[in-house]
Amino acid sequence: MDSTKLKTFLTVAKEKSFTKTADVLYITPTAVKKQIDSLEDEVGVQLLRRHSAGCSLTPAGEVFRAHASSIIKRMEKAVTDAKAAAETSSRELSIGYSIHLDHSFLSEIGSRFSESYPGYTVNFLRLKKSQLPVGLQNEDIDAFIYMDPSKNDFRGYQRKVIGNTRIHVIMRKKHPLADAEKVTLGDLVPYPVYIETGIDTIPFEQYENDAGEPITIRSSKSRDTILPDMRRGAVVIYPCAVDHDISVPFDHEPLDLVMVYPSLTDAIEKLMHITEEVLQDTDLHIMR
Repeated sequence: MDSTKLKTFLTVAKEKSFTKTADVLYITPTAVKKQIDSLEDEVGVQLLRRHSAGCSLTPAGEVFRAHASSIIKRMEKAVTDAKAAAETSSRELSIGYSIHLDHSFLSEIGSRFSESYPGYTVNFLRLKKSQLPVGLQNEDIDAFIYMDPSKNDFRGYQRKVIGNTRIHVIMRKKHPLADAEKVTLGDLVPYPVYIETGIDTIPFEQYENDAGEPITIRSSKSRDTILPDMRRGAVVIYPCAVDHDISVPFDHEPLDLVMVYPSLTDAIEKLMHITEEVLQDTDLHIMR
C-alpha cells in the first residue's frame, strides 16, 4: 500500500476538504481525488463521503484512519532507525597506547567491544608518550591507555584507572637472576640497571643495602649501548614482561593502567568497562 496515498488520506481526514488538502500538500485537487479514489478501490470500501461543504469520514474511514496513522508512524520510525543504524555502523574508536605497554590484551578488548556494540569498531594505535596528547588534540585518537602517569602528566584531560601492570626485570637468558621467581631491589646491586620510561627512578636512586651499596643506574636509552651492556650482565627495569630474553617479576608495586580522554562519551565509558573486565578476567603474564 502506497504511503503517499495514506498520507493524503490522513490529510483529507484532518482538513475535510480536497481543496485544502491540495494546498497543504502542494498538489492539485484533481491529484488528491485520484489518490483517494485509488485508495478506496484498493481497500474495497468507501472511506469518505463527498458533499458540497467538503467531505467527511465514513464509519469504515474512521477505522481505517486509526490504522493508517499507526502505519505511517511505524514507517517513519523504520526510516529513522535505519538511518541511525547506518550512522552507527560507521562509528569507529581510535585508541592510542604506550609503546611500552604489552598489547597482547588489546585484541581481546576489541573483540568483546565489537560483540557487545556491533555498531562500533576499535582501532588501537601504538604511540610514543609525546604523540599521545597530540593525537587527542588533533582528534586522531579518542582516548589512550598509559601506565602510571604522574599527576602532572596530560593536564587538561580526564583519566580513570582501568587496571595495572606488574614491573619486570629484563635480562639475558644466561644472567645469574634468570631463574629467580622474583627480583628485589637488593638483587640488583651487583648489576648495572637501566630504568625504562614511565617508572619512578627515586626508589632506585635512594636505595642502599645493608652494606651501604647503591644500585648503579645507567641513563643511556640507546639500544646500541643497552644490548652490549646486557651481554655483560646489565638488566632493564620494564613496565611489563616482554616476549624475548628473560622477564622476571620485580618485587615492586604494580603500575596503574589509566585511560586518558578529553570527555566521557558513551562509547569511551563502554570501552573502559570492557577493558576493566578483560584485565580482571584474562590471565595475562603482565597482570597481577
